[in-house]
Amino acid sequence: MMQDRPFGQGKPNDAGKWFIRAAQIEAIAFQQTS
Repeated sequence: MMQDRPFGQGKPNDAGKWFIRAAQIEAIAFQQTS
């Protein structure tokens, strides 16, 4: 499944999903550190 890759080629939605996931991880890390 190409959709499982962080940066899917030819699929803009994959980049969006990865960006959202990264933002969630960053938010969780920020909550833990502060």
